[in-house]
Amino acid sequence: MGMLVESLKRLYAAGKVTGEKLESMVSEGKITQDEYSYIVA
Repeated sequence: MGMLVESLKRLYAAGKVTGEKLESMVSEGKITQDEYSYIVA
């Protein structure tokens, strides 16, 4: 995974990024559905 995805995974784990924000990034095309699943796993 890329640096953005790894960074988002750390932020999500720390509670600094919400699932809702990640879902909006998927719909904006910034991350893929697979990347989203990896981040929230």
